[in-house]
Amino acid sequence: MRNIDQFSVNSVPNRFVSRDALFEFYLRIGNKMEAKRVGEEILNLPVKIHSEIVNRIKEKIKTNFNHL
Repeated sequence: MRNIDQFSVNSVPNRFVSRDALFEFYLRIGNKMEAKRVGEEILNLPVKIHSEIVNRIKEKIKTNFNHL
């Protein structure tokens, strides 16, 4: 399943929103290790166009890292 998830994340133009959805999915199913991996990807992903959405996603990831 991970390969399919990664394919969808990489094929969607808005990389932050799709990765955030994957992060949320892993949190919901209790897979903290994968959530942390995806969260780290999000935090390390270069921002091409700065926006409030990207800022919120990154802040949410940082906040959730305290609980992983």
